[in-house]
Amino acid sequence: MNAVALIVHDLHRDHVLIGKKVPYGFLADKWHLPGEKLQPRENELDGIIRCAYEEAGIDVSLARYICTMINDRNSVAWYLCIPDDVNLHPGSDLIEALWVPRKEVPYKCDNEAVALWPKDVMGYFL
Repeated sequence: MNAVALIVHDLHRDHVLIGKKVPYGFLADKWHLPGEKLQPRENELDGIIRCAYEEAGIDVSLARYICTMINDRNSVAWYLCIPDDVNLHPGSDLIEALWVPRKEVPYKCDNEAVALWPKDVMGYFL
């Protein structure tokens, strides 16, 4: 499985997008950073754009690549993105989406989700 995960950072307010998953499936009922499996033949940039739109109803601009985490059969590429709009519309597999102050993100997201973050991602919030 290949996937993308996003830090969507509203630089003007220093807030980051987090979402609460639906009550079933991976990270059920947990607050987390947005992420999606890539669809067959989908490149990472298209996956990033789709992820932000499907999960929060927003368009984003890619700011920079952060890192890739590989374990077992999974590869997750992490990217920093800037929102084109801050009006959230949860969709896809989220029941809620919020802007949270950047320094509070590791405390607002569930421990199960935070445990999956590579050190470069955790370092972004410290």
